[in-house]
Amino acid sequence: MTSPRLAVPPGRAGRLWLVRRLETARSGAGLLDRKLRILQAELARRQRAAAQTARSWESGQADAQAWLLRAALLGGRWQTLATSLFLHESWPHVLMNSVAALAFGPPVARLMGVNARGAVVFFGFYLICGVVGGLGFVLASVHGADPAIGASGAISGLLGAASRIIQGRGRIGPMFGSTVIGMAAAWAIVNVALGVSGLTPGAIGVPVAWQAHLAGYLAGVLLVGPFARLAGRGDSVFTQ
Repeated sequence: MTSPRLAVPPGRAGRLWLVRRLETARSGAGLLDRKLRILQAELARRQRAAAQTARSWESGQADAQAWLLRAALLGGRWQTLATSLFLHESWPHVLMNSVAALAFGPPVARLMGVNARGAVVFFGFYLICGVVGGLGFVLASVHGADPAIGASGAISGLLGAASRIIQGRGRIGPMFGSTVIGMAAAWAIVNVALGVSGLTPGAIGVPVAWQAHLAGYLAGVLLVGPFARLAGRGDSVFTQ
């Protein structure tokens, strides 16, 4: 099958005919090029609008998640602040928290007393620090956040309590001692850096709840004294 050949008039008339056909083709090509540019500009505009819509949707979704978390608490689901301490994202998450708990838990437990009353008070201290950490996470998540799980808020409370025990060389040292302030500053810097960079060893890409860490640490620093007295420990466990 062959394509039909154009019938070109002979001589000068043929050349003029070809010139006109070429000009028509160029005009059509120019028109198609202008339409293409218009379509490309419209496509770029629509892509920008879609990206803006996606960002607005993500922002609105994050805000909605934050308010849903707060609404769940206001609706009476306060137990989730405690039960979330016993859930973890992965085995590396469990391992890291276990190592930290074994490092900072024993001095606080010994301070509370090596008897049944001391054990109960220690566990209550652990839970309260975790609950305060969870509350801090929810309240500080102004622009939305995913639900947080893990015991790191409670373990941060153990770290805060341990800072005062280190300050007091085995007893509860002053709240504004150099060791307490230095450890608090280091803990704040590490957590803010993790929150900004998103790099969390062992978390497999899951963002770190640094707000819970800082709130739990503060709770540990403030509450270790009252809980020691609740455990029946006298003035001998305080340096002043």
